[in-house]
Amino acid sequence: MIRKISLLILTLSAGLAFGETPWYMGVAGGAGEVEVVGHDRGPEATKVLSKAGLGVNSAVSAEDDGTAVWKVFAGYRINDYWAVEAGYQDLGNTSGGFSSSISKNGTTSNLSGKVKSEYDALSSSVVGQWKFNRWIGVYGRAGVHYWKHEFTAKGSNTLGMTIDETETDNGIDYLYGGGVVGQLSDNISVRLEWERFHGIEDEEGVDIKTLSTVYRF
Repeated sequence: MIRKISLLILTLSAGLAFGETPWYMGVAGGAGEVEVVGHDRGPEATKVLSKAGLGVNSAVSAEDDGTAVWKVFAGYRINDYWAVEAGYQDLGNTSGGFSSSISKNGTTSNLSGKVKSEYDALSSSVVGQWKFNRWIGVYGRAGVHYWKHEFTAKGSNTLGMTIDETETDNGIDYLYGGGVVGQLSDNISVRLEWERFHGIEDEEGVDIKTLSTVYRF
């Protein structure tokens, strides 16, 4: 559903007539970091193992925290200083491993494998901008986002026990960020930006650093 909404944003923006209008759209790519304390995935691994009908005696799991990210967005300039934006953010994925002690049908054994987390969000924010001159300026943003996190565990052991389960979590929280904007022409600008999507997994969230190209209609 999130991907369909992002395509709708692009379609509506592309359908606007070219010319001097308050509307703009942009695309961005960059890097992100998932702010999970200690990169601990033990609780998530326990959830998916239990979901598979396994008795969990103990489970340890960890993932890396770096991601590749991209986003698309559309905005409306209220005046030279303020704008509102809506966008879709693919916040990337992280991977790692797990090891557990499980019980099934009275038998206790070890089960290990790989884990993966995938993140994305829909956002709405207010953007404030101040220009030093015609070509360069700074800006900040604050808003809200709806996020989704999918955690998948896949593994097996020598007794033929296997797991391939996904647990999905979502929520609504706040975001903020800021950066530098450079004007390349009347219609095209670039942004270098840092943003934090707070509250994902009830943690500090996901930080992203992106380079955007923005086209004003």
